[in-house]
Amino acid sequence: MDIDTAYEVAQRLIEEASQNLPNITTEEDAKIQIITRMFTEVLGWTHANISAEHPNKNGYSDYVLSEDSRPYLVVEAKKIGAIEIATHSKSQANYKISGPVLTGC
Repeated sequence: MDIDTAYEVAQRLIEEASQNLPNITTEEDAKIQIITRMFTEVLGWTHANISAEHPNKNGYSDYVLSEDSRPYLVVEAKKIGAIEIATHSKSQANYKISGPVLTGC
């Protein structure tokens, strides 16, 4: 789909989610009602290329989007709200969510 159509679909999805916000209370609700739909309906990923709760050395990844068995995107989902991440290191790019480098979470 072209970018203008994807934008329109995203706007509709955001409007639907906004109207249903009282029913989106958990991480799983957000994954089902918003995130997976955004990946498939807006960004064009197929369900076959999306894995969930994928084990890795730091725990589990909520989403891993792959093509030709090569991971392209890892997404950590959270319930709707704000999360502030403060770190002790400016140079480190990868953090374990429950690890010692993250504070204030």
